Amino acid sequence: MSNTDLTAMLWADLERDVIDVSGADALSFLHSQLANDINNIGVGETVHSLLLEPTGHLVALVRIVSHSNDLLTIDVESGYGEIVVKRLSKFILRAKVVMSVGTKSVRAFRGDNARDVLKDATSLPCVLARPWWDDANAIDVIGDVHDMPMVGLRSDISTLDAIRVDAGWPSLGVDIKPGDIPAATGVVAATVSFTKGCYPGQE
Repeated sequence: MSNTDLTAMLWADLERDVIDVSGADALSFLHSQLANDINNIGVGETVHSLLLEPTGHLVALVRIVSHSNDLLTIDVESGYGEIVVKRLSKFILRAKVVMSVGTKSVRAFRGDNARDVLKDATSLPCVLARPWWDDANAIDVIGDVHDMPMVGLRSDISTLDAIRVDAGWPSLGVDIKPGDIPAATGVVAATVSFTKGCYPGQE
């Protein structure tokens, strides 16, 4: 998967803004606003999506994870959480949804069979999230920092970022920027549904 040696398990805490999205309409609301189809996301599952302005330009590349039937999180590069909340808040209207930049952390693990190893080492209330394409050697844990597992060797963000680059996944603010068109992101196939129906920016 990568040119980086992943024989040893590496981990580091990522600089991500984590947004709690809760309420009876949380899932349906996010489905109506995001470019990807998340209507049937199950607990513990991950969906990546583009969040667009009504003009079709990029607001953010986000990851959505289901923690329970009435709580999902959106995580995004540090500094973009409030921007995401502001954009989504414009369309809440009467939906039963509460959003806030929360206190959850993101701990990344990279190494041979990281996904399976962390399944055994992680317990609720933390959840596992895919960092990019389907990759058995990469997994992120989202939850309270005090509940996080520590498996393998602590590394630094730059080392894990090199693995991200090898995987071909863009970083918001570096490889792609707000205002870009979706086709320029390189991840449309993984973040956009062409069958889900209307959402802001689709045109």
